[in-house]
Amino acid sequence: MRFVINVFVCSIAIWVTDLLFDGIWITGTNDTTANKLLAYLVIGAIIAVVNTFIKPIVKLIALPFVILTLGFLTLIINAGLLELVAWLSKATPLTLHIDEFWWTAIWAALILTIVQMILNSILPDDIKD
Repeated sequence: MRFVINVFVCSIAIWVTDLLFDGIWITGTNDTTANKLLAYLVIGAIIAVVNTFIKPIVKLIALPFVILTLGFLTLIINAGLLELVAWLSKATPLTLHIDEFWWTAIWAALILTIVQMILNSILPDDIKD
């Protein structure tokens, strides 16, 4: 149940990020609402998988550098994982595109993290279990 909730949270977060930035968009969808919803759910599922399996390993390996940079490297790691999601989404008909790493991916990773934190804090703990 927790993974399904995480997929919905990631889908909403990528939708908000897509609304705020012109440098991020999803291709392979028609203009119908159902296709756009499906696209955000697929990209949200990819983000949830990356956050569940890859992110803890990368953060553990980078822990000394995160401490050394006072947490700034976490933002770079999140942007890199967002680029990884864009690369992984090329295997699906629904592809996430990011213009450039430095500004677009980093700001998008920041917004994505903030929206996920807000949504996870709003949800009750008994739903997440």
